[in-house]
Amino acid sequence: MNLFSKFKTLNLACSSLIRLTIYSLLLNSLLATAIQAQSLSSVTPELAVNVPVVQIGSDFYDITLELVGDDWAVTAASPVNNPTSIAANYSQNTLNILCLEFEGATYEILMDLKDLDTATFELTSIVDVSMSTSCQLGFAVDSEGHGPDLSFVKTPIVDAINREAICNDGSEAVFYFRAAHTPSTNWLIHLQGGGDCSDEDTCSVRAQVTVDDVAEPETFLPFTSSLDYPATLDREGILSPNLLINPQFGTFNQVYIPYCSSDSHYGDRDASIDTFDFNFKGARIIQAIVEDLSSLAEPATNTLANSELVVISGTSAGGRGVQQNLDRIAAQISHENVFGVMDSSYFDRFFLTDEERIGLSMRQSDLWNAQYDDSCLTMLGEEDKHLCDRVELMNGYIETPFFIHMDQLDETAIGPNSDQAEEFAEHIRTALANQCGLFSGMFAYHGTLDSNFRFFESPVGGYSIHDVLINWLSGADESITRVIDGGEIVSCQ
Repeated sequence: MNLFSKFKTLNLACSSLIRLTIYSLLLNSLLATAIQAQSLSSVTPELAVNVPVVQIGSDFYDITLELVGDDWAVTAASPVNNPTSIAANYSQNTLNILCLEFEGATYEILMDLKDLDTATFELTSIVDVSMSTSCQLGFAVDSEGHGPDLSFVKTPIVDAINREAICNDGSEAVFYFRAAHTPSTNWLIHLQGGGDCSDEDTCSVRAQVTVDDVAEPETFLPFTSSLDYPATLDREGILSPNLLINPQFGTFNQVYIPYCSSDSHYGDRDASIDTFDFNFKGARIIQAIVEDLSSLAEPATNTLANSELVVISGTSAGGRGVQQNLDRIAAQISHENVFGVMDSSYFDRFFLTDEERIGLSMRQSDLWNAQYDDSCLTMLGEEDKHLCDRVELMNGYIETPFFIHMDQLDETAIGPNSDQAEEFAEHIRTALANQCGLFSGMFAYHGTLDSNFRFFESPVGGYSIHDVLINWLSGADESITRVIDGGEIVSCQ
């Protein structure tokens, strides 16, 4: 399995193009880390075209094109690290050179891939843009890696009330959207975490939590209502727009799904006296958002319907939401390049007795009208459906590939049971021993994806969760894809 195999649709053409035409890779790689990308492409004295930074999915290359007959062929390519701008992007078999400088004029060029084996392009459009643009196109980032339009923007769900995409209090659920800096067919959809409720007391407490009650007020969104959600949000970690630290996921279209349903994103029950006047509509919210993302009006080509890679991630209760919704979301998408990432949700209430564990599962199942994964329902049947929340069953019923992060000393999972921390850690190592896509440290972290420090700078054996996740997604045979502190650090497929 080669480096791009799991990105197969995303990079099928472009990865082959790069692999087939890197004639000057060894020489240029010495310069790659120091290159300072410019916005303009140019024509050399030999009439070759140099494009200093081409964005191909989440990767960047410096390429040279030379005329061969009536077509243009890529004759050199080298990777570029930490670009400060782009000169072109390659998407859906089209190379768009944003600004090409030639004999005092500036042009925008479109080339269509003509032959994959020879990496040749046919020139399909050339437009003189000398008088209409300053050529500050694509993205340009500052010294800290920040570019334009950094914030997530609150986006309403179409006809949310009639589609029952509503919060606990009946307010319309929303999502936050940040389009890629440049056109991209890569998507990241993240489900927010935040516990749940299973009886009148715990639900009442959730409804009363304010920003003054939480440890991280800067990231707080009310637990049961969307009425006070801000117009924009900023997030870190896998959701960071900082291209200097997050050049892969930072170039994706990104969606942040707030959590206002208190049902780990998979309930479907109307408010009534039996639910303490709470709606539990997490599954409806997820379904509606995915449908809306598949039919965004603007830009028409920037939708899930035209995606080539989709990553569905979630933290804590959001990870539980990924567990139950992943296969349903994948079924709504027209290709197979869908992957799940579950952060800090792989613990089976270790400190409860079997009776307590089953009792809680049954209460939540009934209260929420929990919409479990279809394969699990088929496997266990209606009478035992409440057991579908057990994490140890995941490999038996989830068909979509998924990656797990679970800290062996997770502060939330262990809670007041610090005297049993060693037993919990051993349990996690044993339970995840056969999981291929895995990062399991011993930092006492609960929630890692949405923190720069935890996601990028907390290594085990020299690898951060970011490194291991990228390795797993790329599918490279020799790359490390399973890291367990106190256990294995290996490549597995």
